[in-house]
Amino acid sequence: MRSPLEGTTVTKVLAVVLLALGLLDTTATVVWFYVAEWWVEGNPLMAFLLEWGVSLFVASKVMITLSVCGLLYEQAHRPIALLGTLICVPVYTFILYRHAQVFLMVIN
Repeated sequence: MRSPLEGTTVTKVLAVVLLALGLLDTTATVVWFYVAEWWVEGNPLMAFLLEWGVSLFVASKVMITLSVCGLLYEQAHRPIALLGTLICVPVYTFILYRHAQVFLMVIN
């Protein structure tokens, strides 16, 4: 009998969490782009795409996020996929924490 905390299960769950975090980050970035003119995208590639237009930014960000999360999900049986999710989820959590900090700073 398999344990519910088996690496494959954890990796798949974390890949889905990573997808949700990525989509939330995309949404927050677009909101800040329209609300706060001083907002700067931290990722240089995404900043370049955002300069070309919000639609290109969103399409690229969603495509990249879906591709990476799909790959991690499909390769969940590999230890490197677990490592990737264990690194990326806290990083994206921190990014969303920073979005929340800025939001609270702006509304106060």
